[in-house]
Amino acid sequence: MTAKAEFEKAYPAQKIFVPGTCDKAVRVKNRRGWVKIRGSKTSGMLEFLSSGLVVAFNGAGDEPNGSPAYKDAFRLSRAIVDRGGVVLNGGRNTGIMQATGEAAGKACLGVNFAEQVKKNKAHSYGTRLVIHPLTRLAILTWCAPVVVIYGGSLGTFHELVNALVAVKNHSLYGFAKPKLFINEFWRKPLLQLIKSGIIPRSYIADCEFFSKSKDIIKQISA
Repeated sequence: MTAKAEFEKAYPAQKIFVPGTCDKAVRVKNRRGWVKIRGSKTSGMLEFLSSGLVVAFNGAGDEPNGSPAYKDAFRLSRAIVDRGGVVLNGGRNTGIMQATGEAAGKACLGVNFAEQVKKNKAHSYGTRLVIHPLTRLAILTWCAPVVVIYGGSLGTFHELVNALVAVKNHSLYGFAKPKLFINEFWRKPLLQLIKSGIIPRSYIADCEFFSKSKDIIKQISA
């Protein structure tokens, strides 16, 4: 099996319907992956289409430039693009979003909301999409075939919980199970929530924790 065929098998083409509207249709393509987001014939819905290696990044918007997590996210984003993949992030010009956008360049899709762009807080890398914050959350946490969650605070925790629910209930939502990688930063808080009975242990059964980008890179290499 060729490398291209292996990628197509691991990350098959998909179409997901998401509540929301967008300012324009966008498409980002690399050698082994592409993503397209456009309006749907169904009122109030978007279509998320992808094939191949498409990875959505989530993490702290205030992660300091040059910190270990910033550098690690940069390395992972660059490795994805070097392997022909496409990177999605929240579009901001700080933190994990800035790091992954800078590393991905033209192979990045920055998923912004209007206020972020209006206040000049959007990064300039790759292609820019402007949508409602809740639609943005859905795209970054359960549409992409691979979802990565770095450390952060309440906003990132919201993304993490949304991704966990998507992994657990994907069949009810009508899409393939995303591959979810969770940074070790979240292990202790999640175990505490499991111990308290807030999150069932089964919700993390199909997820993988990672310490460094290399833990993920070896799984997406071909």
